[in-house]
This record gives sequence, structure tokens and C-alpha cells, in this order.
Amino acid sequence: MNKIQAIILLIRPINLIITFLVVIVSAMICNNELEISIAIIVGAFSAILVAASGNIINDYYDVEIDKINRPNRPIPSGRISSKEAFLLYLIFNLVAVIISVFISFSALNIVIVTIVLLYFYSYKFKGTRLIGNVIIALCTSLAFIFGGVIVEKIGASFIPALFAFQITLIREILKDIEDVEGDIKNNQITFAGKYGEVTSIQLIKILTIILILTTFYPFIIQLYSVVYFVIVIAIVDIPLLYLLKILNVDKISSNISRISLFLKLLMISGLFAIFSGILWIA
Repeated sequence: MNKIQAIILLIRPINLIITFLVVIVSAMICNNELEISIAIIVGAFSAILVAASGNIINDYYDVEIDKINRPNRPIPSGRISSKEAFLLYLIFNLVAVIISVFISFSALNIVIVTIVLLYFYSYKFKGTRLIGNVIIALCTSLAFIFGGVIVEKIGASFIPALFAFQITLIREILKDIEDVEGDIKNNQITFAGKYGEVTSIQLIKILTIILILTTFYPFIIQLYSVVYFVIVIAIVDIPLLYLLKILNVDKISSNISRISLFLKLLMISGLFAIFSGILWIA
């Protein structure tokens, strides 16, 4: 039972649920209908396997850092060995690839590219200035594009993917602020480690303002309806303005986990705004 609990903690189930919903809602947005097919569900399951394996390989290579930052994580705490974690990583990826083969060649390509990006992020680029952050943001946006690929309407996925890229990039820079002590001790110099918390927060503020302005774009070009515009202001842009206010606090390190969860919820809110706007296109 303890081993099962360790595996569940290792794969981060909340993140997997979000990934599952992202692919399903993205497919529905791209298909412009509420129907959820078996292909969409199977594709979403493939996506969460890739996400789970990404979480596993991240902890696999982060074991020394986690001994400092998160000693209760499954691998550094000894509840699951590194060999067991790596075996799970291989199994999850293999199953995800097999599933994607039966969806389409494009789906297979996205799955393989995401697996490769997540591996090299954990192995090589996590401790680099912004490169690792961009890789994770790109992988998140690929989940939205994957939804479009499943229903063979990839073009409609680009706007949601862009929003996801931006909000994930903000989250990743925030998380680097939280992990800066352990990163530096393990010779991983992130943007926060190189330039400090104050400069990192200034960058986050700039990215947040750009994100707010980007949410106006689909309405301006009449891609989404006025319903989208009203909802996105109410449940995405106003909370983002609140985030800007929070970031003015001198020290936010103790609140980063809550802000990160807040940003995850905003991504879901953004999906709701987009889907509502599509259903009510004039």
C-alpha cells in the first residue's frame, strides 16, 4: 500500500487530471461541439501517461535537489527506488506511444516530441536560465495541440496553446524562485538563481501583462464571440490583475505554492472562457 501511495505521489495526480481535461476540452473546442468520442478519451489517456512519465523522470534526476527542497518526495524519502521509478517511466512512455499509433501519425509525432523534450528538460535543461522554463511551457501547449490533432482540426488549437504556453512560463519562473536554494547548491543556475527574486518577479509581471493583452486578441479578430470577451475578463484577466498586486509584496516565497495552484486554476478558467465563446459565436 505504501508503494502504491508513493507512485501516486510520484506521478502528481492533480497535474494528470488537468492534462486529461486539457486534451478533452481542447478537442471539444477544436471540434466546436460538446460530444466526447472514444478517440478523444483514449488520446487524453495517452497524454496523461506522457505527463506522468515526465513527472517521474523529473524526480529521478532531481533526487539530490529534492533532498534539500522536498525531502518527503517518494524517491529521496526512500519509499520508491530510482530503479523502480525509471522502470515506471519506460512503461508509461511505451504505452503512450502504442496508443498514439492508433490515433494518427501526427499524434504519434507529438507524443514522441513531448517525451523527448521532457526527458532532456530533466536531464540537461532544468537548471538553465529560461530554456527549461520554455520547454515545459512548450510541452503544456502541445497538450492543447494534441487535442486538435485527435479531432483533425489542429488550427483551432493554436490560440488555447498560446495561452497555455504563456501561463505555464509564468508558473515555471515562479517555481524557480521557490527552489532557488536547492538549485544553487546543486549547481543549477536558473533565472532566479542568476538574477534574484526581485528581477524574476519583474519578468513575471511583464509576462503577465502580455498574457492579459493576448487574451484580447481572439475577440479583436472576431475568432471568439463577445461572450468569450466578457468571461475572460471576469475569470482570467481580473484574477491576473490581482496576481500583479500580490507580486508587489516584498517577499512572496512562502506563497509560491498557492500562487502556482492559482495559475493552474486560471488555465482551466481560460478554457471555460474559450469554450463558451465558441459556443456563442455570432
